[in-house]
Amino acid sequence: MKSEIVYEKNIIDGIPVYSIRKMYGDKDELNKFKLSALDARDEETIIIDLRSNPGGSDEYPNDWFSNYTGYQPNYPCSYGHKWTELSISASEKLSPDIRKYINKEAFDNMDNGKWSVYSYLGKWVENDNNVIVLIDKGVASSGETMIRVLRTMDNVVFVGSNSYGCALVPNQSNKYLPNSGIKMYFGLGLILTDDGENRDGIGYMPDIWVNPKDALDLALKMCKFYNIK
Repeated sequence: MKSEIVYEKNIIDGIPVYSIRKMYGDKDELNKFKLSALDARDEETIIIDLRSNPGGSDEYPNDWFSNYTGYQPNYPCSYGHKWTELSISASEKLSPDIRKYINKEAFDNMDNGKWSVYSYLGKWVENDNNVIVLIDKGVASSGETMIRVLRTMDNVVFVGSNSYGCALVPNQSNKYLPNSGIKMYFGLGLILTDDGENRDGIGYMPDIWVNPKDALDLALKMCKFYNIK
């Protein structure tokens, strides 16, 4: 289900529902999403609807998390990037909002053929509010980054089905073969998250399995049944 809507907020049964359908597109709408976290942190219960979010830029899930918690996201992962003429050229052309997440030292020391490798243990963040996140098979890439950062926070419940599983190779961009000019699209690094397993094609599992198309209605019914406001 592709949507032209980037972001919207609704109040349903007294609960704010923040729907973010993609992490690219209208910058004004994406900035509204980032700033929505400032209001969301004062709510006892919120619902984040990530369904069918194919990703875009990690800037938006990372900044939303920072605005909500006051901390930079820090989820357990290992990341590697091999610097070659191809990857250096592609990295130099990345948009500023993506490039700022690439270590500056790496850009200053781009030795052809060498790997930059990073490892993060992750940091757990306390949260007293109820956060319900709706996910489905359409959530991929930076949409799954939103899942990863929220998995480091207290009192977050994921409802729906597993996500797409599109996180093994980051920093994808268009390339053209030098002789044929054939266009290709692929990434320039490798990332292993959580327990080091490859989640490609598997994705992240929900806490509560339901038919994704019914996830919002069922989440609201769950809130009403357990008097979650």
